[in-house]
This record gives sequence, structure tokens and C-alpha cells, in this order.
Amino acid sequence: MEDELKLTLAYIAGLLDGEGYIGIRKASWKKYRHLKLLVQITNSDKEVIEWIKNTSQTLVKSGFIDVLPAKNTRKARYVFKLEGMKGIKRFLQMLLPYLRIKRKQAEMALKYISIREKRGLTKPYSNEEYHIYKMLKQLNS
Repeated sequence: MEDELKLTLAYIAGLLDGEGYIGIRKASWKKYRHLKLLVQITNSDKEVIEWIKNTSQTLVKSGFIDVLPAKNTRKARYVFKLEGMKGIKRFLQMLLPYLRIKRKQAEMALKYISIREKRGLTKPYSNEEYHIYKMLKQLNS
């Protein structure tokens, strides 16, 4: 791997460690409830978040930005979001060697993806998948 790519991955990993979230949320779609894996980085610097999105688009062909508007004395915040197991898997695998604070969450998310891939995305969630959901929730609180 070339040095510039290593530096880029290390920088993004640092942002994810400090300003990021790796977790699973309960979500609903029509009548169906499901677990949704999510990676996000929030920052008030729009350029930084746009750079992460553009880099993610290049590396894993995924990612988008949400804007949280300014409120009272708070600046507007920009949120890079990565959804979908294929993109998250590739993204976390690339960042894993550089993560420090969120390393455990990344490893658990990758384990969750591995289980879902083996069992099939349409199968009901296993006890192990719910356990990972609960552990990630605890780590993120």
C-alpha cells in the first residue's frame, strides 16, 4: 500500500476514533423491524466531511452526507454516513489497522457482517447477532 493511502486511512481512522460512531440501530421499514448497521463521522467542518465522503466514494463506492442545522448557539454539523454491509465491511477492513478507540466496535461490526453473510440477510436474527447489537450499544453509551 502506498504511503499516501496509508496516511489517508490513518487520518480517517483518527476522525472516526474521535468524532465517529460504529453501531447497530433498530429500524423499521413498512411493517418490518430490523437491525441497521451504521458508521458515521460528525464534524462542524463541511470540507472535512466532504473530503471523507469523496474518499469513501473512491475507496468503497459508498457514503453520503446529512446536515444537522445550526441550533441556538450550536454550529451546523455535517454527518458522513456509511450504510450497507458491503461498503461498511470494506471501509472498516481498511481502517482497522489504524483504529485505536473504536477498534473493538469495528471488530464487532465486522463479526456481525460475517454472521449475516453466512446466515443470509433474509433470515431472522440470531441470539449472537442480538448479543453484538447489545454489546455495541453498551460500548457506545
